[in-house]
Amino acid sequence: MAVLSFLLVDDEVSLLTLLKRYLQRQGHQVTSCENGAAAIAACTSHCEGFDIAVVDVNLPDMNGHELAQNLGSISKRLRILLVSGIPDGVSGLPQDVRERSRFLLKPYTPSQLMKEVDELVGNSKPSAGSASA
Repeated sequence: MAVLSFLLVDDEVSLLTLLKRYLQRQGHQVTSCENGAAAIAACTSHCEGFDIAVVDVNLPDMNGHELAQNLGSISKRLRILLVSGIPDGVSGLPQDVRERSRFLLKPYTPSQLMKEVDELVGNSKPSAGSASA
């Protein structure tokens, strides 16, 4: 797999730290944020440099779908992986953002995460069935 640049957004600091370390050990570049406002600020200043945003659906300052929509409007090339402990999907996103988004149910393993990332990077349009799982 190529080296990717990740934007991680999750208010669970221990999970954020663990995921950041894992991805860095795999050789990826990682920026982490604990809330939506920080993620928007990071994306505004560096968004064209991010390949993938991994976004928790339940953030303290905004809904992950709202954040995904904002990030998707800032960068048209950014792929978005929404994660949550509650089955949620990506069906509520605008079509242009939904086409480059997927959903992963928590808890997930590193291999499950990387499978979803591979799908996002490898496919410009994830299949509707897997994107809204």
